[in-house]
Amino acid sequence: MVKQLHEIAKRDKGSVIDFIEGRFKHSRDELTHQIRQWCLNLAWFRGEQNIDFDPRSRSWLRNDPDNTNMPWRVRIISNLMMPLVRKSAAKLSYIHPVWDVIPATPDEEDIQIANTSTKILQDVWQQQNMNIQLIRLLFWMLNCSSSFLKVSWDAEAGDELQVMSNDLEKDLISKAMEKFGLSELPQEFNVPTGQLGIDVVTPFNITIDNNLENFEDNFFCIESHLRSKDWVIEKFGNKFKNLSETSEVDILRFPSIYDPGTRKSERKGVLVHDLYVKKCNLFKKGLYCCIGGGEILIAPKDNPFSHGQLPYTHFLEIFTPGNVWGTCVSEQVRSNQSRYNRISSGIIENINLNSNLQWLNPEQNKKTIFTNEPGAVLKYQYPYEPKPVQPRAMPAYVERMLDRTRMDMQDTASSHDVSEAKAEPGIRSGKAVLALQDADDSIYGPVLMWFDESLSKAGVLAIQTVAQYASEERTVQITGEYNQIESLTFTGAMLKGKNKANYWNVRVKTFGRQAMSRSGRENLARTLIEIGVLNPQMDRDKILHIMGTADLVSMFDQDAAARSCQYEEIQKLMQGQPVQVELLQNHNVHIECIRKFKNGGRYKGLNPQQRQAIDQHVIEHLKMQAQEQLLPQVMQQEILNAMAPAQTTNPAGPGAQSGRGSSPSSGGPGTGTGG
Repeated sequence: MVKQLHEIAKRDKGSVIDFIEGRFKHSRDELTHQIRQWCLNLAWFRGEQNIDFDPRSRSWLRNDPDNTNMPWRVRIISNLMMPLVRKSAAKLSYIHPVWDVIPATPDEEDIQIANTSTKILQDVWQQQNMNIQLIRLLFWMLNCSSSFLKVSWDAEAGDELQVMSNDLEKDLISKAMEKFGLSELPQEFNVPTGQLGIDVVTPFNITIDNNLENFEDNFFCIESHLRSKDWVIEKFGNKFKNLSETSEVDILRFPSIYDPGTRKSERKGVLVHDLYVKKCNLFKKGLYCCIGGGEILIAPKDNPFSHGQLPYTHFLEIFTPGNVWGTCVSEQVRSNQSRYNRISSGIIENINLNSNLQWLNPEQNKKTIFTNEPGAVLKYQYPYEPKPVQPRAMPAYVERMLDRTRMDMQDTASSHDVSEAKAEPGIRSGKAVLALQDADDSIYGPVLMWFDESLSKAGVLAIQTVAQYASEERTVQITGEYNQIESLTFTGAMLKGKNKANYWNVRVKTFGRQAMSRSGRENLARTLIEIGVLNPQMDRDKILHIMGTADLVSMFDQDAAARSCQYEEIQKLMQGQPVQVELLQNHNVHIECIRKFKNGGRYKGLNPQQRQAIDQHVIEHLKMQAQEQLLPQVMQQEILNAMAPAQTTNPAGPGAQSGRGSSPSSGGPGTGTGG
C-alpha cells in the first residue's frame, strides 16, 4: 500500500483509479466475516431471524422457507433484540449536548470569538436537524458497532446571491454555463452561498486500512455510494451520461436495500468513490478526487479542507483491542436469541402434539379414518384397535430455559428487569432499586466518553469548515434559553483570530456521565442540594439540566416574554438605537437579564459607548421601578384629598372668618381675654 500511495502522490489518473478500486476490493475481501455480522444484525433487529447471509454470493439463505417438507414445524420468533437496541438508543439519544468553545487566549477578542463559535454550533445543530441525524447514527452504531459523521461543505446549498458575469473568472463562467446548460452568457448568475453539511455514513460505505486499531491513524478514507445515472449527470454534467453501471450484488452497498425475502437484489447504478487523503509528509496539502464507473469525475487536487484532516468522526459502541470496527451488543446476543426462538418453537410444537395426538394404527386395520372432530366415531377392524400415542411430559427445566436464556441476554446487554420497571425478587428498598438501575447504566460510561469525544471532533471540523468557506456575511439565529430569538452576524474570517493559537478547542457537555434513569437523576439532584453543592435559587438551570426537564420548564415560564423583550432591547442598544423604558414592565426580570448579559463574555467585547448605553438602560429601569413603588402612595394621597370636603365656610359661625383676620389685641373671639 505504501508503494501505491507514492504512485497516487504523482496524481496520475490511472494510478488513482487503480488505488481506489484495488483498496475497495481488498477491503471487501478482508471484511467478509464482519459484513456478514452487520447484515445479520440488521436483519435480526427487524425480526428476520430465520435467515442467514452468505457474503461471498451476496445472498440471503433461508432453510425451507415455506416448510414444504415439514409443514408441521413451528418457527416462532420472539424478538428480544429490538427492545434491547431501542432501550440503548433511548438512553443515549436522551442526552442533549451543550456546546462550549474554549477561548484561545484570555483576550477579550478571543473570548468573543469563542462565544460566536458556540452560537454557530448551536445554529448548525438546529439547521442540520441533528436530533434526527443522531437517531440514525445511534441505530447504525448499535446494530453495526460503528457509524460515522461526515462534516463537509455543500457549495450548491444555502441562499443564492446574484453575481455579475464580469466579476467571474473565465473558467468559473465555463463551468457554470456547462452546469446550467446555457449556450449564451447571461449578464448575471444566481450563485448559492454554500452551507455546512453533516451526514451519517454507514460502515458499509467506508473503506480504510483495516489493520489499524484507531480510525484517526488512517491516512486515507474512501467513501463509496451506488448512485443513479441521473444523479451523476446532475452532479457532474452531461458528459458522464455513458458511465458503466454495476450491480448491487457485486459491491454490497448499504444492505438496507436488500430484501431478505429474495435471494439477491437487482438494483443497479454507478459506483462512485470519494477519496480523501489527509496532510502528511507524502501529501503536504492532502489529496481529494472522485471516480465513478471507472472514470475520473473530479481530477486529483489538494484536500478541499484547510484543516487537512479526514472529514469524518468515528462513533463506536464497544471497542475491541486490535480491531478498528469494534463490536456491539446485537452481535453478542444473537446466539442466545436463536436459542430462545428454538426453545419457544419446541414448546409450541409440543403443545400442538398434545392437542392433536398421534395414533398407533395396526397395518391390518384398513378402515379407520382419524379425525380431531369432537364426538367423532372411529371405525376399525376388530381386534386391531388403534391406540393414541402418549407423548412424554415436557420436563420442567425446558420452560426454565426460556427464563435462563432471557437472563443471559440481559446479562450480556446489561439491561435487567429493574431497568424495565420490573421489581427484582427480594428487593424492597428504593435505594437498592436505584443502585441496580445505576449498575445497568454504568456500562454506558465508555460509550458516552467515546460519544462525547466524537461529537467534540465533529464540532471542531464544523467550526474549521465554516471559518474556511463562509467568506460572505452570514446571520445566525438560535433559540435562546427562554425561547427568545438570538441573532448574530459573522464571517469566516472573524473566527480565525489574530493570535497563533488554537481557536478550535470545542468541548461537549452532555450531563451524560451520571445516572441515566429519571429516578436516578432526580435522586442525584436531590443529593447535591442536600449536601450544599447546588443552590436551588442560584443553580436552577444546572438542576433542571441534571433532571432532564430544562426544555419543559421554559414552556411554563411566565416571565419568558419579558426576557425575550429585554434581549431584543439589548440588541437595539448594541446597535445604537434608543430604547424607552415603559411603565409597569417587569423590571426585576429585565434587570436580571442585563445582569447575566454583563457577566458574559460578549459584554466584555463591547465598546465604551455600547456599555454606557446598557448601563444607562439599567438605571432607567431602576428609576422607573422606584417611581412605580411610590406611585400607589401618591395616588392614595391624591384620592384622599379628592374625597375630603372643601373648606369654604367656617363651621363655628359667621364671626369665625372675621376673628381669623382680627388682631389679638382686639379682644375678639379666641383671644382668651373674655370671661
